[in-house]
Amino acid sequence: MPRSSWLALILLLACVAHAQDTTAADLFRKRCGGCHAIDRDKSGPNLKGVYGRPAAAGASFPYSDALRKSGITWNAATLEQWLADPEKLVAKALSIPKMDGTDLAKVVSTKRPYVWEVGERSHEPVAVVGVKDEPPRFHVVAYDYGIKQNILRKLRGEGCKVTVVPAQTPAEDVLALKPDGVFLSNGPGDPEPCTYAVDNIRRLMGRQPIFGICLGHQLVGLALGGKTYKLKFGHHGGNHPVKQLGTGKIEITAHNHNFAVDPESLPQSEVEFTHINLNDNTLEGLRHRNLPLFTVQYHPEAAPGPHDSHYLFKDFVRMMEEGKG
Repeated sequence: MPRSSWLALILLLACVAHAQDTTAADLFRKRCGGCHAIDRDKSGPNLKGVYGRPAAAGASFPYSDALRKSGITWNAATLEQWLADPEKLVAKALSIPKMDGTDLAKVVSTKRPYVWEVGERSHEPVAVVGVKDEPPRFHVVAYDYGIKQNILRKLRGEGCKVTVVPAQTPAEDVLALKPDGVFLSNGPGDPEPCTYAVDNIRRLMGRQPIFGICLGHQLVGLALGGKTYKLKFGHHGGNHPVKQLGTGKIEITAHNHNFAVDPESLPQSEVEFTHINLNDNTLEGLRHRNLPLFTVQYHPEAAPGPHDSHYLFKDFVRMMEEGKG
């Protein structure tokens, strides 16, 4: 059975594989009814207890299209094959490499530099919305560890020309581009194996203003001499309350990460803690006391608040203004 055939069930299998009072396969059969759970009516294959709505004729969904392009098939015959041997599926799920110790940033990163030119308003008629992107005033070099496009749109919208570079680009090559600031992006995987990124950040600290998000935040924590650790379940979704320690304001934020920076491992004589997660008190933001450097763990480019965290991009621009001043 091809690897792509069981990826769609991976979350379910990972959960049942950790059952304590019964075998994963027995629990799988009990909860899902095995092969007999397949619904062969015209709405398509389903698992017992999971409701699915038939799509309108000719409807197309991005995730479905992406699955098909990746070779993942989804029909009654394949689903029946998946469910026929739960023990085999559980074994496959458990054989997946753990995220701990895995550097995924260099895997998902762009392979060559490029310039991003689309801002938040670039695709909208000014006559309609009445707002347009700021003209480029600053040059930002953004490390791509798995960067989200809306981050690039936000930077461009704030008046930044953005040059995106691969994750392993040497610091000297970044400085040769003469940036006004350096951005460290989000990305998947464990930050600790990304030693090349940590080394580059150390060589850039104090040379140019730096702003990091998510994985970028974790890498800065390591570059400052701190440690990271894996969260039990990770932080995911768009409803996490984060407190600004300086003002007491609460931001409703979006998260998608499995690791965090250990605040006790950081030199507090050099590092100021700026944000904490009100759900579990994990560190959500930091700022260097002497260097133009700040980071956040969450995703300010997202909009669950909906605009609670967008000020961080303006803070980055202000830092670059001061650097040029």
